[in-house]
Amino acid sequence: MASSTTPGTQPRERILGSAPEPFNGKSAHAKTFWNTLENYYYLNDSVFPDEGKKVAAALTHFKLSTPAGDWARNRAKKALDQIIVNYGSWRSFKKDFATHFIPAESTLEAGSIMHSLHQGNHPFNEWYQEWSTHANQANVDDNTKMYAFQRMLNQSLHTKLLGILPMPATLLDLVEKAREFNRVYHLYNTLSFRGGSGYPSRPAKMQGLATSEEDPLQINQYQGPPGTGWNSTPRQPLTREERERRLKNKLCLYCGKPGHFTHECHAKTSAPVRASSNQ
Repeated sequence: MASSTTPGTQPRERILGSAPEPFNGKSAHAKTFWNTLENYYYLNDSVFPDEGKKVAAALTHFKLSTPAGDWARNRAKKALDQIIVNYGSWRSFKKDFATHFIPAESTLEAGSIMHSLHQGNHPFNEWYQEWSTHANQANVDDNTKMYAFQRMLNQSLHTKLLGILPMPATLLDLVEKAREFNRVYHLYNTLSFRGGSGYPSRPAKMQGLATSEEDPLQINQYQGPPGTGWNSTPRQPLTREERERRLKNKLCLYCGKPGHFTHECHAKTSAPVRASSNQ
């Protein structure tokens, strides 16, 4: 629905989202208040012609007659007392708010947790949600986060990520790679993939990722279709790309055809067993 306008005036911008509750200065609420405030002004960025007016408007969300209200009043007075009114940039406003209302020890504590919260036996997504909360509060750059992220993963998953070439350049890409390895691992360990309780299982070598290159599921033991005779040349391990293609398209890891899994593959079960060299 279009907003009503007076003839000869510009249409008024529609305000999006909900403004935060007035902040009273308590440190325990500072981060929640700031996140809500910043999101609100991000949604309504087009309403403000410059950052100074944006900061001036944001100062109205500080509760009067509280430490936060006094801080906002003093900041506004300082801006208005200049010959040319200047509220400064949003970046400097954010920095000053954090310095004044967010205790330094909470940032240090978040950094400590970021470097000590190991994944352990926790599901990847559950662990990452908690880890990233502390990492975002630690006030460090993405390179530091990437370093800590890999160290806090289970060792086997960390090793798997080290084998990626080229290495992901951003934290987001690194997390997505880890999440993909985790997804493939769980795909391997579903009952349908392992053939239910009747299919012999083997313990996964790595927590949080697919089994390794030596997994028998990845190796085609004999070449040639069933009935064409036995070929003594062992099939080579599938390449990573071919293995992922077969997984994505739900193809048999042995023969590459759809409609069945490796333990059901006729090509595998029909292959003759090679006679022992001792007989």
